[in-house]
Amino acid sequence: MTKIYVLGIDQMILPLTEKLVEEGSLPSIARLFTEGSANQAICSYPAWTPTNWATLSTGADTGTHGVFGWFVDMPAGDPITSFDSHAVTAETIWEAAERAGKGSAIFHYPASMPSNLSQSYVVDGFAAPQHGSTPYEVAPSRGYTTLPDLANADLIEFGPARSWSNLPRSNRVPLEASIWIAVKGETELTRLGACDVEPEEQMVADLAETPGDEGWTLYLLAYASGEEGYDRLLICSERDASTSIADLGVGEWSDWVKSSVLVANMHWPCTMRFKLIELDGTCSRLCLYRSQVMSVQGFTHPNELGQELIQRFGPYQEHVSEYSYLCGITDYETCLEEAEYQLQWIVRAGRYLLRERGADIFYSHWHFLDDINHHHLGLIDPDAPQYSADRAAYHWDKVRRTYQIIDRAVGLLLEDLDEDTYVFVLSDHGCVPVWYEIHLERFLWERGFLSLKDPSCPLNAFDPRWLDSLDWDKTVAYVREGAFFGPEIYVNAEGSEIERVQEQVIRALLSWRDEETGRSPIALALKKQDAYMLGYWGEDLGDILVVTNGHYLMGR
Repeated sequence: MTKIYVLGIDQMILPLTEKLVEEGSLPSIARLFTEGSANQAICSYPAWTPTNWATLSTGADTGTHGVFGWFVDMPAGDPITSFDSHAVTAETIWEAAERAGKGSAIFHYPASMPSNLSQSYVVDGFAAPQHGSTPYEVAPSRGYTTLPDLANADLIEFGPARSWSNLPRSNRVPLEASIWIAVKGETELTRLGACDVEPEEQMVADLAETPGDEGWTLYLLAYASGEEGYDRLLICSERDASTSIADLGVGEWSDWVKSSVLVANMHWPCTMRFKLIELDGTCSRLCLYRSQVMSVQGFTHPNELGQELIQRFGPYQEHVSEYSYLCGITDYETCLEEAEYQLQWIVRAGRYLLRERGADIFYSHWHFLDDINHHHLGLIDPDAPQYSADRAAYHWDKVRRTYQIIDRAVGLLLEDLDEDTYVFVLSDHGCVPVWYEIHLERFLWERGFLSLKDPSCPLNAFDPRWLDSLDWDKTVAYVREGAFFGPEIYVNAEGSEIERVQEQVIRALLSWRDEETGRSPIALALKKQDAYMLGYWGEDLGDILVVTNGHYLMGR
């Protein structure tokens, strides 16, 4: 029986992969090159994560699958995230496979939940890359520290331990502090937590990154096991060392902690773990990292699959990124450890569902490389403005080690290779250096296409007052409010006047010149009715499609 493994890696760039293969860093991927083939295709426009993972799951152009940006408009008029399966209007490969009597195992793939599949498995079918954005977590990862001004971390203060029981032996007076783990104010858990509810009940995932009132307190106890000062940290559920859930030295992870939290008047079992990043002998410098808190149910289809996979492969971790490292609360090794755990979990669980649970296709997505590339490629590419020859080797190491995590995952898949098994590694888009940011709001305003009621209002479509701030009697062209809907300009006109304004704006865009370089920041500007040549069409689109030249990025 034919089996197909598809390992999707976000922003895996072929020339970069080939370079690392040539230097001998990726033996498993090298085997794919020698025993198979490597090819490069043009991605769908725009070259965004949700757009192109929708293309890769449907084989359809942007206009057919409908994922034009990070949000799409539903027929009722309200936008939803493109990571919701309702955003995709074309048939997916796993839906087509079921029509042919084949089952799939889909892991961490954008817009694969909610699911109506009957003979397939879906694990975490949301996969939005932003920290705190998943609807299946109880709480995003966070740090706890004695150091001021660290983002994504709570400031804590230690004092002498009082009213504690069963204190450990310590060569210094034990010190105590407490931490509060806040549950997200709104998660999919408040909608029963499962992916098997009626699709209409999950039409809009109302996510909130701000913590709610629910959560729980844990108690920290720093003690000195030797003569060199404080070197160990207990994490306890009460002021009693016998309730310890972790006893950590610097660089050590706790075991997975199983707990229960009240969410929407229901007790939800969940898992997390801790790592002690820093602790000096005086306990004046402490950094403690807590992983994402994940529910042990509600993130799979069918719902009971989650418990089965956790029992076999350990707790599932949905989100890993460099976020906490860049904020200063963790080190890079911690990022890599979490990334390796996540990808190994996905691949091992996928192999299990194909080998023992009857699935025929493994279809997956892993986002961590995209995160690494955004932060480090500009420092190893001589064509990028932030390139530094002195620091390039340091950043090359981060990119290389991330690729090696991928290579080890590919090696696991290749263990199953036979004449009836196929292994694919694919990616959604690449990456190019950005030198300049352009602001379409300001351009339209300066050219007289857009007018503000109050000139002091910000020329920024992210501002919640944006549409209300426009003088609609004098505005003929504008950009939509909010983030990442699409690279489009809208025309405020009717009838034949629409095309006249389109032509005026397009002429202005194509004549725009960068005063510093003399180049045009605009590669292509098309009327809505002509954008089909890029696979871009649909009634809800803006009236002018804008494509920037290399080195230019549309921003705010």
